[in-house]
Amino acid sequence: MNLSSKFLAVICSGLLVSQFFSTTALAQHEGHASLNNGGVHLVTLPENDEVLADAPTTLILHFRSQVALLKLALKEPGQGKEPHDIGFRYRPETAVHFEHSLPPLLPANYYLVEWAAFAANGELVRGSFSFSFGDDAMPPSHYRAQMEHSNTIISPDYRLIQ
Repeated sequence: MNLSSKFLAVICSGLLVSQFFSTTALAQHEGHASLNNGGVHLVTLPENDEVLADAPTTLILHFRSQVALLKLALKEPGQGKEPHDIGFRYRPETAVHFEHSLPPLLPANYYLVEWAAFAANGELVRGSFSFSFGDDAMPPSHYRAQMEHSNTIISPDYRLIQ
């Protein structure tokens, strides 16, 4: 293998690895920070892990660059896989600011918003954010931490007792 063939192989490998990681990475964000995934910066309202006094009536996604919003789904984790029908329909137009009205929401531990978009460079980016609301509401991260810990089952090993 000559030097130019090795160079080409290294370049191709690097491109494949970077393409894999850029298209499969989830674009999630925390608090006030905006996300940067594949050149797409996003700010949402409600913010990720936010606790609101009342149920939101609108979801807002604001990107720094033009995107085509492909998916906007609202789920109630722990209540099945089916998202709530919020009336989102894909439109091929690109924009930086998206507002979507929500139907009245019932009290729940928290809601999860999943989104996907095509960036200007044709890359598929996706992510999610969550929020809760109400007088006794806890941040969604509180409930997720409980779910992670509830999967651990500790049982005694009676073989050790003699």
